[in-house]
Amino acid sequence: MKLKKIIIAIILIAIIVIIGYFLNGLFGNPISKSIAEKEVLTYFEEKYNKDFQVYSSNYNFLIPDYNIKMGPSDDQEVVFETSRYELKRFDSYGAYLAQEELKSRMLEIIAKDYPEIKFTLQVEEQHDIDVAGVEFAFFASNPQIRLEKNYFSTNISWVDTGLSNDETIMLMDEIALKINNELKGIPKELALDISVKDKKSGEEIFYRFYVKGKAIIKD
Repeated sequence: MKLKKIIIAIILIAIIVIIGYFLNGLFGNPISKSIAEKEVLTYFEEKYNKDFQVYSSNYNFLIPDYNIKMGPSDDQEVVFETSRYELKRFDSYGAYLAQEELKSRMLEIIAKDYPEIKFTLQVEEQHDIDVAGVEFAFFASNPQIRLEKNYFSTNISWVDTGLSNDETIMLMDEIALKINNELKGIPKELALDISVKDKKSGEEIFYRFYVKGKAIIKD
C-alpha cells in the first residue's frame, strides 16, 4: 500500500512538471518576463542615454520570447514594440525615430503645395529584406544614417475631392514625383503607395504604387 502511494505521488509530480513545462512554453512565467523586460530596458537606456518604461509584455511562443510594448519616459505618446529576439535583427526605437523624420519631411513637401488635401501618411522602415551587396543600418541610432542606408515603404491616402478620374490620377502622379524629387534620394529606397477613397463608403477607388517617383502598379 505504501509503495502504491509513492508510485502515485511520483506520477502526479511528473504530470505537474509536464503540465508546468508546457504552460511555460505557451505563456512564459513571471521570472522570465521580468528578466526580458530588464534586458530590453537596459539596452535602450544605455544606448540612448535616457529612461524608458515598459507598458505591457506578452509571451509569444512562436519566437519564443516576450513582445514588449515600451517607450521613452519623457514622451508617453511614443510607444513601440520590441523583444530580445527582435533586437538581434533591428532597433525598434531607432526605426521609430527614422520613420518620424521621414514623415516630417514628406508632410512638409505635401502640405506646402497641397494644403487643401486632408491626407493621412504612414511610414514604415523595412526589415524583412535581404539584398545582395547592400549593407543596412538597422541598429543605427541616428535617423539620418538609417534614412541613407535603409529601405522604407510609405502610404498616402485621402478622401475623394470630386476631381475627375484623369485629374485624380494626374494629382497622384504629381505628388509622387514631387516627393521623389524633393527628398533627393533619401531614403535610399522609397516605395510609395497612394490611394484615394470614396467619400461615402471609405472604399479605395484609386490606387497607384510608385518607386522613385514612377508608377509601377496602376489601378
